[in-house]
Amino acid sequence: METILKIDLYLHIAAGTVALITGMIAIFAQKGGLVHRKAGQWYFFAMITVCITALIRFRLSPSIIFLTMIAIFSFYLNFSGKRILAFKSKTAKYQRVDWTMAYLTLICGILMVVSSGYYFFSANNVVLSILFAIFGLFCISIARMDILRFKGKIEVEKMHWFFQHIGRMMGSYAATVTAFVITNNHGFFPDLVVWIAPGVIIGFLSDVWANRYRKDYGIPIIPVLPVRILHRFLETFKQLNGSVLSFFK
Repeated sequence: METILKIDLYLHIAAGTVALITGMIAIFAQKGGLVHRKAGQWYFFAMITVCITALIRFRLSPSIIFLTMIAIFSFYLNFSGKRILAFKSKTAKYQRVDWTMAYLTLICGILMVVSSGYYFFSANNVVLSILFAIFGLFCISIARMDILRFKGKIEVEKMHWFFQHIGRMMGSYAATVTAFVITNNHGFFPDLVVWIAPGVIIGFLSDVWANRYRKDYGIPIIPVLPVRILHRFLETFKQLNGSVLSFFK
């Protein structure tokens, strides 16, 4: 068993390294070009390997549970970011695999929010509680938005596939960078900052970048990540609160 875990760790590190390199190449390569597509394919499969090897290492330890759920979330960003390219047409039908992955991510997000309460009130681990809450609400928000889109309950914008591809793949890459920074932090910065900062910074840059394309194509720009996250969290919290209140009525 120890040998298997050792091999799994090496595969996890190797796949993470490949994801870091190929993700960076895909970001700066010409969009839709051969280099972008090839690097993107390598990145996609590297991230799948990262997720699988993280699941193999799963055990009932707070930090490992959290990392496993983050691996699942980053996999969904990677998966949905690639899948959206198959739905350039507004009439395209979403498949069972799309629904399944969205609902699994929704469940993952709910479990993370529940875990946040447990680690805050029972385990007295404030940092882990905050991280579970932030990433859990983000999971719920992303999965809920996709499910509503699958049901046709939200209107998709012009070139929605293009902007979602950018946003999801950049979000997935932010998770990869976060893992790298966390592993090599060695106490230089507070854990909470290291966990959150890469995602916020990369998300902000991704939105600035996407808004340049929106402007070129005559599409209304969107608020940058920090503003959008706050809005999403407030909306998600309102709906969760409303669901809980209606349950007890």
